[in-house]
Amino acid sequence: MLYILFIYVKISAKYSGVHYYYFSYTSNGTRFFIKKKDGHIGHINDGDLFQLTVHSNHYETPDFLKGGIMYQIFPDRFCKSGKLHQNIPSGRVIRDDWGGVPYYKPDENGHVWNNDYFGGDLEGIRSKLGYLSDLGVTCIYLNPIFESHENHRYNTADYMKVDPLLGTNEDFKKLCEDAKEYGISIILDGVFSHTGADSVYFNKFSRYDSIGAYNSKESPYYPWYTFYNYPNEYEAWWGIDTLPNVVETNPDYTKFICGDGGVLDYWIEQGAAGFRLDVDDNGKVIDGDHILYLCGKYLKEQGKLKDDTVVTTVMSNMGLYKAFDKLGIHYEQTAVGDKYVCENMMANSYVIGGEQSGHIIFKEHAVTGDGILTSLMIMEAWLHYGKPMSMLTGDLVIYPQLLENVKVKDKVAAREDEDVQKAAKEVTESLGDAGRLLLRESGTEPLIRVMVEAETDEMCRENVDKIVKVLHEKGHVPD
Repeated sequence: MLYILFIYVKISAKYSGVHYYYFSYTSNGTRFFIKKKDGHIGHINDGDLFQLTVHSNHYETPDFLKGGIMYQIFPDRFCKSGKLHQNIPSGRVIRDDWGGVPYYKPDENGHVWNNDYFGGDLEGIRSKLGYLSDLGVTCIYLNPIFESHENHRYNTADYMKVDPLLGTNEDFKKLCEDAKEYGISIILDGVFSHTGADSVYFNKFSRYDSIGAYNSKESPYYPWYTFYNYPNEYEAWWGIDTLPNVVETNPDYTKFICGDGGVLDYWIEQGAAGFRLDVDDNGKVIDGDHILYLCGKYLKEQGKLKDDTVVTTVMSNMGLYKAFDKLGIHYEQTAVGDKYVCENMMANSYVIGGEQSGHIIFKEHAVTGDGILTSLMIMEAWLHYGKPMSMLTGDLVIYPQLLENVKVKDKVAAREDEDVQKAAKEVTESLGDAGRLLLRESGTEPLIRVMVEAETDEMCRENVDKIVKVLHEKGHVPD
């Protein structure tokens, strides 16, 4: 006979924040631990710690966000003041055609550098505060402003400096002061899941005097990153080698960002009202797959999901499809890019689609990805369910994924090579239902993208290496 004892325990948390816990019991002199696995199901001696998020009784949503209007600004293209800026780093192309198209084609080595700038700056934003106020704007969300050596500035080079083309730290402080006079708050984009390879911390191109993680294993920054084969193979956002991922749980990194006098403290002192972060209450990144899962589920329950179908790209994680299967949600797969997602949605009248990168299209409101619109739709679903984000996406189990970009002489010849195709078939068959292989050409560079999803990181590494090895053996990779 099986007896189940339920015990109700009331506890008071001493501190607010995220707390982790497990259950334990002793049977016949042996101690057992109950942890969570597969969402929030208890497992004996296996799984992760349970989580309890404790909010302060005194916490309130900042007033500047209540009933306000947020305006998103991409600093390089909003307004050019004409102010002469000093100490501009080398390697930048300054454009004089304000309405032109950014360079997007690869150089002779097959790399897209994103190193052309149109000159929008903080002084230009400051000059438009009256205009923004007249629009009813109460909060400005700035895309990254830290020193970075690509025009999108998501490859942070120095978290403590405004990019010289945008101005100075003092210019930012002045912007915040003047914005306050108009009743406008300013929040910054918190880019803390990766840095730039060309940065104080990684220093791949030796631009800085610091000893970066790429330069030495003795670097104080080395533990911030994950290297597979030091120094040239490392974990990077989407496999893009200019964006090395950081180990966000590293104590030194956490202290640098969140500790007393750290990055957050410094910019709040300069006048920032807060930061935009795309993470859940566990600190895990919420990417496009999580958003498609949450919003797709919400729209289906509201009876608004046309044909119970969500449009994805071939880069969406296998875990998303398995989670959709459980919800009875169908999915379409397109090539990578808003263009292809939108074409499919238009042809079939689907209402939601997007990319793993976070470009989500809500066709009722727009025909391209829009960050603010996506944020609003997430908040609508969040408010409906009334649960922490980690719980809303807890049933979506993301499979480990490894993407390696292999530079080749001829990408078509490399992909169509019989031996490469044979190796790809063998990998696919060996993975079965436990993973998948995606082998495709880059649309803009002489690269073959080898992506494997599997149940473990080791399986991903092993199977990617099989394909890459054949590419080398067949002479497709330049010496």
